[in-house]
Amino acid sequence: MKVAQTQYFDVIFCDESLHTANLVIQNADLLYEQAYETVKPDEKIRMPIIISPDSDKLEITYSPNPYNRIVIFEGVPTVETALFENTVLSLLFQEIAKAVQYSVSSKFVQVVKKFIPSDMFQPIPFINLPFSFAEGFSFVEGSSDGQGMLNDKFALQQLVLAKAQNKFPNWTQISVMKNTKTENDFSSLAGAAFIAFIQQRWGMEKFLEFWNECGKLHLYLTSGIFFKVYNVSISSAWNDFYDTIPLPEDLELMEELEKNSSKVIKNDTEGAIKNILSTPYGIIWYDDIRHEVDILDPSKDIKMRQLLFLASDVNRITVSPDGRFLVVSYTQIKNRDEFKSEVSWIYDIQERSFFKESYDLREGAIVQLKNGLYVIAGINVKDKAPSIEVYTIPSLYEKLEIDVDLSGFESIEEYDDSNTQLLYERTFDYDTIPSCPVFVENDLMFCVVHQNLQDYIFAVELSSEKENVFQLYDENSKSLKIRELHNFSDDTKTQKYSFSFIPNGKVGFTRLGIFQIDENKIPNKVFLQKTDIHGGVNYPVLHNNELFYSANKIEYNELKKIPFDLLDFSEGYVQQSNVELPYLASETWGYNNYKNYNPLKYWFHGLFIPMLPVKQISMTDGPKMWPGLGLTYITNTDPLLNTDMIFSAAFGFANIDFEYFTNPNSDTLQKMLDGMDDFSKNWAFSFFIENTSTPVDISLGSIFAFDPFEGTYNGELLLTTAWQIPLGMTFRKLNMDVQSKLGASTYYFDKNQIEEFPNLSNWPKFEESYKTFLLQSTVTYSNVHQYGVSSFEKRGLTLSSSLSAFWDLDKTMKFLEEKKQEKLEATDESTTQNSYSNEVMKSLSDFVYSVEQFTFGFSLGIAIPRLTPLSMYQGMVLSVPATLSLDVFKEIGTALKFSSEILLFGMEINQGVPILNLFFSRVGLKFGYTGSFLYDTQKTSLPNMFDVESFRRTFTESIYADYVSFSLDLDFVPIIGRLTETMFNTHFDFHIYLHQKLFKFQFSIEIGY
Repeated sequence: MKVAQTQYFDVIFCDESLHTANLVIQNADLLYEQAYETVKPDEKIRMPIIISPDSDKLEITYSPNPYNRIVIFEGVPTVETALFENTVLSLLFQEIAKAVQYSVSSKFVQVVKKFIPSDMFQPIPFINLPFSFAEGFSFVEGSSDGQGMLNDKFALQQLVLAKAQNKFPNWTQISVMKNTKTENDFSSLAGAAFIAFIQQRWGMEKFLEFWNECGKLHLYLTSGIFFKVYNVSISSAWNDFYDTIPLPEDLELMEELEKNSSKVIKNDTEGAIKNILSTPYGIIWYDDIRHEVDILDPSKDIKMRQLLFLASDVNRITVSPDGRFLVVSYTQIKNRDEFKSEVSWIYDIQERSFFKESYDLREGAIVQLKNGLYVIAGINVKDKAPSIEVYTIPSLYEKLEIDVDLSGFESIEEYDDSNTQLLYERTFDYDTIPSCPVFVENDLMFCVVHQNLQDYIFAVELSSEKENVFQLYDENSKSLKIRELHNFSDDTKTQKYSFSFIPNGKVGFTRLGIFQIDENKIPNKVFLQKTDIHGGVNYPVLHNNELFYSANKIEYNELKKIPFDLLDFSEGYVQQSNVELPYLASETWGYNNYKNYNPLKYWFHGLFIPMLPVKQISMTDGPKMWPGLGLTYITNTDPLLNTDMIFSAAFGFANIDFEYFTNPNSDTLQKMLDGMDDFSKNWAFSFFIENTSTPVDISLGSIFAFDPFEGTYNGELLLTTAWQIPLGMTFRKLNMDVQSKLGASTYYFDKNQIEEFPNLSNWPKFEESYKTFLLQSTVTYSNVHQYGVSSFEKRGLTLSSSLSAFWDLDKTMKFLEEKKQEKLEATDESTTQNSYSNEVMKSLSDFVYSVEQFTFGFSLGIAIPRLTPLSMYQGMVLSVPATLSLDVFKEIGTALKFSSEILLFGMEINQGVPILNLFFSRVGLKFGYTGSFLYDTQKTSLPNMFDVESFRRTFTESIYADYVSFSLDLDFVPIIGRLTETMFNTHFDFHIYLHQKLFKFQFSIEIGY
């Protein structure tokens, strides 16, 4: 790693990122000065910019947590983000502007920050403005030159859609983070558009007064600050903003077309339908809410979707010329969520299976050569400059028993049937983005190329590498911005290709465009849909003279169809273009003043969090912070967060869990008292360090909790290694970990054996405390995912198995001492000659044999999204989702545990209460039943795999205990600065123990920070 220092930035990069590093080094200071001139904060800031080559998708983010930094994942932009002439610099400017804008603060705050040296202490995003408003200013700045999100018709149609469908949110609804990415994208867009509106209405000078006021500490937060500056309520201003959003002109024609359209699946509307295809097997699409690819035969009387396969983060699906094979292109998460890999995988519809090989290609498609051979084409983004590449498909040739003929391709000297081979490659410059390759015929393929905010049709003959470039125009000779190029089949012999567009100079939705080619395979005619349809025509396909499309309904999309003959088209035209689409040019580095990067510099740049000390550190979830009197300090060795470190001191915790029993028996009362004793140790010191720079995450943590008045304590040292393996599509993962925990406590680990092992006090020495050691390995597979608009509806399976070994170290040391004594007594001349390694092995064997508990356990969880055919009505969840779980030997004292739970009533509220500054997300009432086989650890020896009979005894000597439960869950988000990104989950539980005549009430809060 290297670092280059500019006036305002430390640019950190590796050799793979020299192009982006030089671009940033040469321009970042100028971008900073440009952002500074707008708001002119009192102090200038300095921060690192780190460039990572570990992702295929371009993402640039600013964060003050745990210190000011900007991270660039230098992948290739997608069509959705390529809204600028130079995407990297424009997105970098937005993030620099965000950092500068957030640094605006009052004199008083600047003084306070000298005593709390934390970059995250910024009143604007931290307290006074919700995330969508805070980041909206930077989006407005990034769109001021006619580029960016606020000038993108495909993005802005979301505001028009929401208004046309009477689903436009109020200002509180776009203030908080939601469940789905689509909703968060809408919130960012609406927040930015509102900021632009108030700047235009009251002027920039007044807005800067508002922004500077937000840099102060206030008690009345967003709405109060807004009223103080503008003398009008933010709700009133939002209503005025709503009034300025235009509607399409031809509403009557839209209504007429809406009447003639119909839902393909009448009782199944809550999806996010994308990538619709027409195949001989039926209509196929990807549902981004249900995370699956489905198929439906429109000719059948009963319209019912069938699952082809589960999938997540699918970007595009294409079908082969014969309609049998799909190419599924998706984004795969690697060992970290930020590291994304673009992959294409071929699926056989007829045999319902994937091919064994996958391809590192974005937006793949099957293309047919002159001799009829299938090959796969796509966009390679691994080298950070996009290139169109074409590869052979060995699995397909083997499946169809094809003799491969690759004559005409000079790059292939001899075909290797065991590996994929590159047939064609065309590399573009960094700022030229190809997308949507489609097959034409006889080696010819089209794709869309985006360059300098213009869209072109790029045609290439693969064997000869002959290229042509075309541009599409509307009837007014204005060039078209196009998306989603596809083959568009119909009943004629004319080859046609569909694309999506939005009319120039009009307010409208996504429409269908078609161009056809002549006998020379040159585009010659363009037809453009004249009238909007509610929700837009997205991903259109033609099937039996009906147009199937996805209609956007904001919260979800609907799969709809309309007779194709009812659509009217105007005629545009196509023109061959002389524009050059340059190859990647060789570069000379203009900056060579690099130094070796020293990660120790950032150890002392951290974040102080008062009143949230660490309460516990678990082996699976890491540190858990609770409200209390204390301080947590978070830092890391570099801005990529490869090594996180947490230090915490606590001098008292607020108990956010409440538990109350009626008529407790003696055992229950004793457990309650023990729990109170545990909580009394509310003084604590802890540290935690985690390294994620390798595929295996390694974490080390320790917490020492104590009661200074009683002299009792509980100390733990944890070491964990964890890694995950993606299985196919993104959300299916295999998680594995090996965990160890060394504990020392004044309480014996088994509360049932207090008489034999009494509680200690008055600060006993470490060697006098009760010491334990746990070694555990866990493997977990899960494909549980959201299955509907409501987060209550989940579907999938979780399987987990664990192998755990538990040692009571005091008993172990006694056992080893006895073994050592036996060996000494048995020592003679022959044994004294034993090798040192043999002695070590014997000692290790004795240690393993002294294990207190050595158990294999497993868990099974099933999420059922719907027990009824109903879905949602006005926010009410009527589907009755359920969960089932089974645990075997997962807890000491429990041999088997079975649980079931159903949602009796659920509602997606999604409404804010401005006077309380709270946004209520959802509420749910659940009914559950839990049954357990419990064994008394004082009477029954713990199950041990060295003693198989102990497992049988555990079950035969266990007793059955069960209870029914009623649970009320309420989720809310404070509309307060950065807390708008934090979900608070409140749980009210009421348990009725059926055999014990015992009742329990419990209340708890979980904070999803």
